[in-house]
Amino acid sequence: RYNNKTYRVDDIVWNNTPMDQFDCKASGESMSFMDYYKKQYKITIQDKSQPLLLHKRKLPKGAPPGFKLEPEFLCLVPELCYMTGLTEDIRQNFTVMKDLAIHTRVTPAQRQFAMKKFIHNVNNSSEARAELAVWGLELDNSTITISGRLLPSETIIMGKKEFSSGPDADWSREITRNELISPVNLVNWGLFYTRKDVAKANDFVRHMQSETRNFGIICQAPFRCELVMRR
Repeated sequence: RYNNKTYRVDDIVWNNTPMDQFDCKASGESMSFMDYYKKQYKITIQDKSQPLLLHKRKLPKGAPPGFKLEPEFLCLVPELCYMTGLTEDIRQNFTVMKDLAIHTRVTPAQRQFAMKKFIHNVNNSSEARAELAVWGLELDNSTITISGRLLPSETIIMGKKEFSSGPDADWSREITRNELISPVNLVNWGLFYTRKDVAKANDFVRHMQSETRNFGIICQAPFRCELVMRR
């Protein structure tokens, strides 16, 4: 993590290696990727024959017509890169996503607490205060307080029941347990599945008929088609 920047890999340059040279804008000279990372970041690349990753830079927002980036493409050394983001397996893992949401979906109170902690750390650091003073800046001991408007909770109207959305505006539980205003029955529908998924298909139909009943929807048995896998 030599620069903590995020790049999207658009292609792999199989014919180029860290031994190849490029024109360095900072020094105005031609040097290899090996020498550049050694000189700039004190990093020694171990695999000299690895291919390079290609990243196409995006134009900045508000760029005028005809604006071109120089250089347009950047080459990355795989050895120095780290995967980021979430894989599809992680996204489908409910437990992992639930634990991740604790850190990403914080409440306003948690954000304010983190901000106050940051302000406290800055104001108690002589070096940080000196750096801000160079720019004529200083941080107040707390965040600004303003007057806001508190709106009443909305009333959610279902088929046979009305209920308040509550202070958290979360009615996901109630909406799955009450009938809809105008339910539409599921009469003609089909289910396609393979032979090895017969049990899953039966469970799906059973859950569909059970859950839709809460909405006041009649879910009739589907047309079934068992697919034959031929390889």
